[in-house]
Parts: sequence; C-alpha cells; structure tokens
Amino acid sequence: MKIKYRLDYVIDAVLELEEDDLTEEALTAIKNGQPFVTDVDREEMINDLADTIGIKPSEIKIENEDIRVIEDEIEEEKKVERIALADEFFELIEKGIKTSTIRYKKRNYQCGDCEFYSDKSDKTTMVKIENIEYKTFEELTEKDAIQDGFKSLNELKSVLKEFYPKVADKDDITRVIFSKL
Repeated sequence: MKIKYRLDYVIDAVLELEEDDLTEEALTAIKNGQPFVTDVDREEMINDLADTIGIKPSEIKIENEDIRVIEDEIEEEKKVERIALADEFFELIEKGIKTSTIRYKKRNYQCGDCEFYSDKSDKTTMVKIENIEYKTFEELTEKDAIQDGFKSLNELKSVLKEFYPKVADKDDITRVIFSKL
C-alpha cells in the first residue's frame, strides 16, 4: 500500500488494489480519472499509514469516515507498439545489424515492447524500443544509416525516398532505436 499525506492534517490515501477487489463502479471511476469510495479495512489502513510516517496509530485523527482514494493508480496491461516493416529487414534485425528504423513525419511511438510485422507476409519480430529521435531528413547521418542496416547515408536516403517519394530535406522524420528481445 502506498500512502501520501499533507501537513494540513488531511490524509490522501493512495492504494494499490487488485482489480478483482474493486466494484464495477470503482473501476469505471478510475478509468474516468475520478476519485471513488472503497471499503478498505479502516484499521489496516490506519496502521499502515502510522508505520509509513513513523507515528502511533492512536495519533492519527480521521475527520471524515469515508476513505476516499484521491489519487489512484491502475496497473494497465502493457501496450505493445506495432510497426509495419518491409520483409527484407527482418533478417537484418535477427542478425543484430539493424537496430533502428526511420519513419516519415513525427510519429507518437512509445518506448517499450514493440512488434514489427509485415503486411505482405506473416513475418513478425519482437523488439524493445529504447529511444525515439526526431530530426529532419537532411539531419540524418552516416551513423544513422549504419544503425538502420545500410552501408552508407546515400543508400539509406535512396531507400527512404522509395518508401516516401515526397520526402524533402526539411521534412521531419522519426528514428526508432531498438534492441532485439
């Protein structure tokens, strides 16, 4: 159980509860970012709070008998990013040669687990996105090309122009840096 408190003697309890312990009403409130009232064992909460802040349970004064969760945290299932990838790049990832991929425009990818998939075959591979970089097409470097599995910057830019014919030097691109899982 995580507890926080304010010095003005109003206590906000932050509880880590299992989803099975919550009513449908509480789950709906949490998902909508609203506080909710729960039937938590009052004595257990007071004892845990006293232990956390280093005082005796008898020194805690509860002014409101409702134990209201002000700040709630739900452990959501990890969202796995999915990114389409041309078939020819899967082998480079498996061999550890390709550790980044580039997309036209700014993309809102998140660091964490990611599945690369082919929309032309059943190929997939799992990676962990380590970093996201935003730059312009003209800012790409030889190092970027090597990380992307190419021998040179010219080769990388040529292939990118095949995928994105309208890309220009000042256009934004997104570099996704990853490691193989």
